[in-house]
Amino acid sequence: IPFDPTLTLGNLCDPRKIRALGDIAECNKPADAANDAMQNIILSNYKFKMIYQQMISMGIPIWDIFWLWLEMKMMQSMMAMAAKDWAKKVVKAQEEIKKLKDGFFMGIGGQEQSQIGADVESPVDFERSE
Repeated sequence: IPFDPTLTLGNLCDPRKIRALGDIAECNKPADAANDAMQNIILSNYKFKMIYQQMISMGIPIWDIFWLWLEMKMMQSMMAMAAKDWAKKVVKAQEEIKKLKDGFFMGIGGQEQSQIGADVESPVDFERSE
């Protein structure tokens, strides 16, 4: 999750910062979705292995559960493909994020912004609130 320390309660923040963080989050969505898909396949493979081991423990002949072993091998192949897909999407997302950050830090009119900012500011006028 993208974060900026100025996005805390009571701080004034440039709306461009919020848009930039939203854009970064959008760039991460395909990689996050690919990671979720990969994790689901890994979990399914783990469940297959547990069931397979339970059937062997119960003394079920190996030729009766050979189909399950084949499914596990297919699942492992799917895991490898999902990991490759995830890695490609992470690399692409990082490239896009770098472009966004480079563009944001240059600021408007080519003036460089050295940091996003971490100064505490408040919209409350403390002198008038006494």
